[in-house]
Amino acid sequence: MQQVALERGVPSSRHKVIDNLPLGASVLWCAGHPRPPPPPRGSTHVLASSSVALRGIDWHPTADGNVDVLNDTADYYRYFDATAHAEFLVECVEQAVEHDLPEEVRFLTAFDRFSSSVKDVIEMPDRKLALLRAFLAQGKGRLSLP
Repeated sequence: MQQVALERGVPSSRHKVIDNLPLGASVLWCAGHPRPPPPPRGSTHVLASSSVALRGIDWHPTADGNVDVLNDTADYYRYFDATAHAEFLVECVEQAVEHDLPEEVRFLTAFDRFSSSVKDVIEMPDRKLALLRAFLAQGKGRLSLP
């Protein structure tokens, strides 16, 4: 990632941010898990091309949770063209920066406002405050009372 950042003119002071960018949700989305908007073109192809190569590897699990590779796999890694994988990763980074992070900031800002408003009225531990927010979200803003 740092090499790509350097090539794109990103200052070195920002590289740590790039290395620590939370991509989990973006990678799942880009891999085709349901969540609007539709996944980028080519993402299914990248994942499918990786699994084809993996089918040619003979292996078995070890007792310590690792794997033993039984055949010669050097040809799978030598001269490997990772262009499609790099493009996929760029799409995931764009998704994270342009959509996921702003969405997370909006949620956290709203939750902080909600927390402050509730705590102005009643003292409540953070754990119960989060539970109250979840109940209100589930009930579309209404609490059902027994």
